[in-house]
Amino acid sequence: MATSIETFPAYQVHLNDQSRDHYSPTLLQNLVLTTVPKPTPGPHSVLVRIRAASLNYRDLLVLACSPSYPAETVSGIVPGLDGAGEIVSVGTDSKWNVGDSVVLVPNRDWEDGDVYGTRVGNSLGCGAVDGTLSQYVVVEDKWLVRKPKNLSFEEAASLPGAGGTAMNVLSSIDVKTGTAVLTQGTGGVSCFVIQVGDLYVLLTIKQF
Repeated sequence: MATSIETFPAYQVHLNDQSRDHYSPTLLQNLVLTTVPKPTPGPHSVLVRIRAASLNYRDLLVLACSPSYPAETVSGIVPGLDGAGEIVSVGTDSKWNVGDSVVLVPNRDWEDGDVYGTRVGNSLGCGAVDGTLSQYVVVEDKWLVRKPKNLSFEEAASLPGAGGTAMNVLSSIDVKTGTAVLTQGTGGVSCFVIQVGDLYVLLTIKQF
């Protein structure tokens, strides 16, 4: 008797709109809801049930396969840079447990130290790397961090891309009493800079 394969919903990028313009009024034709086979985690990996995904401006560029983005979109990838969820199964020798709430690390080059050697094309949801707009995703142990208990899945999912960029920028500048920071626009990174600026006691944030 044939065994049925369990499937789940996931969004994929299919370049039905060939304009490569992220302002195109028909751009969402490139975002296709489909069903894919449910994967099984291998050694040192887990299966995460995505509970929330955060959208970033770069996701529009990926969806359009825009020349403004340095990694060319491969048709059929799952988009989405940021996500948070719950572990539903674990592979052998995994350090995580079923039921753990986690946040996905968006870049697969960076574990610690200097972030400037990372490659854009190895981030989630771009190039040929599947992202977070999927009900389930297999993730290696090292590309997960524990979700803070005081944050909802939605709040936690918004942190890695925009929030992480804002924290990296703020921690790298020469902070002195009365330092002013100009935020460009009102995008995710700028809004995070304004919100987390008060963590730097000597930093005065001004938005023009």
